[in-house]
Amino acid sequence: MHAGEHLALRLHAVDGYHTFAIEGYGHAVGASAGTTHTGGLTLKRPGRYTFYCEEPGHRAAGMEGTITVVS
Repeated sequence: MHAGEHLALRLHAVDGYHTFAIEGYGHAVGASAGTTHTGGLTLKRPGRYTFYCEEPGHRAAGMEGTITVVS
């Protein structure tokens, strides 16, 4: 994605509660089991951003990834 673009998020949780947060920016969207919620944010600077689920143990279990923002 490009710096300044809006990142639209749609999070569907199959089981339990899950979130989508970006390190340094915080919580963007969350969803409970069987629900879908939307949210979004704008990353204004180029770089690599780590996203993850904020629920205890979820990030350690592998619920994380990277978004690359270019200029």
